Amino acid sequence: MKILRVFNNNVVLAKDGAREVIVTGRGLGFQAKPGQRVDDAKIVRVFVPADGRDPDHIAELLSEIPPEIIRLVTDAMTAFGLSADKAGHFADVLAQASSKSNTNVGMMGETFKYVAPVAGALGYSVEDAAVAIGLMANSGIKSSQAGTALRQTLTRLAKPTDEVEAAMEDLGISLTDSEGNMKSLGEVMLDMRKGFKNLTKDQQAQYAASIAGQEGMSGLLAIVNASDEDFNTLTKAIQNSDGAAQSMADTMQDNLKGAVTIAKSALEGLGITVYEEISTPMKNAVETATE
Repeated sequence: MKILRVFNNNVVLAKDGAREVIVTGRGLGFQAKPGQRVDDAKIVRVFVPADGRDPDHIAELLSEIPPEIIRLVTDAMTAFGLSADKAGHFADVLAQASSKSNTNVGMMGETFKYVAPVAGALGYSVEDAAVAIGLMANSGIKSSQAGTALRQTLTRLAKPTDEVEAAMEDLGISLTDSEGNMKSLGEVMLDMRKGFKNLTKDQQAQYAASIAGQEGMSGLLAIVNASDEDFNTLTKAIQNSDGAAQSMADTMQDNLKGAVTIAKSALEGLGITVYEEISTPMKNAVETATE
């Protein structure tokens, strides 16, 4: 690929065969000039504009977002099997979960970085994962700590040792239903909450350690000990999250520049998905995003 235009140190417009593409990566545009080849080692993402979309306009918007945030969001979407046209919905889920729990979108994005590959591999939805993340955040477990805790818990449940399997059997926890079909993460959380409900604090700690290990037990306890009201309210809010990113952006700053400011500060976790949701010219602007 040859550089056509340099937008900043991290975003360039390039020629890839017969098409123009937007290439992002930390330091990709530093001291680069049109006509030079793109440094493949620095590429984070290559965005292909949909037919009729202005690549210069899209690149200008992308230049406002740190490349590592773009990687974080697109990696999470890929892990959950979400296509590019679902970017707006992903933004809504993050915005709704963060506004209804004790966290922010940036921290949620960091959590997803750790847990998305495992949750996605198990076929769990981004909505159910967001509920678990929100419940942990309400107990002060956030960002990478929450991601590590939930990843540890899911990994041990999916491939249980004898100790984990015994604890799951005692508490009536299973990843599959009576017909052998995978349960949703929401259903698994309900099973865990039911199994832990009548235990003493000491028993809860013992079983949580057995199931989730030392790294995951605090997150598990946060999920099972949340009140029914908090659990149901958060679940309902996230399941009905469409439009949340738009509402959040409107509340804070009612313009595209304001949305850029949001993405670069408290709402960094939204990354590029901010634009997919709140800017009409950006809707369906990105057809594919590939390594």
